Amino acid sequence: MIPDEKILNICERLLAKSRANRVNWLRSGENRYGVRLPSGGVDIGYFSPQAEPDEVFVSVTSPEGQVVGSWSATQGDDERWSTLLALFRDAERCVTGWDRVLNGIEAALGTDETIGTADAVISPVGNVPF
Repeated sequence: MIPDEKILNICERLLAKSRANRVNWLRSGENRYGVRLPSGGVDIGYFSPQAEPDEVFVSVTSPEGQVVGSWSATQGDDERWSTLLALFRDAERCVTGWDRVLNGIEAALGTDETIGTADAVISPVGNVPF
């Protein structure tokens, strides 16, 4: 298996590239994102059990999809948690595009003009807890 310090280094470098929008993240499951390279891939996921601390996990895979290294952090783990959570959140940002949506809304709110489309149809949003 890959030593922990190597996986941490991979996560830190991947986070820097991701923050610069230089990673093509893909959704690889519920609360899970991945990046594929010719030499393998990296997946990161978030798990939130009801009665336990949240967990972020990362796995490094071969080109065939076999896990060759993994690492996880539980909420409260200092360096591991902050690094993996930041990487997960940035992968989520890249895949969902929430930052672009937010920028557009904030730009519209910053004008003196009337905003919104008068004839728009608002469709119900699934899985919203309100």
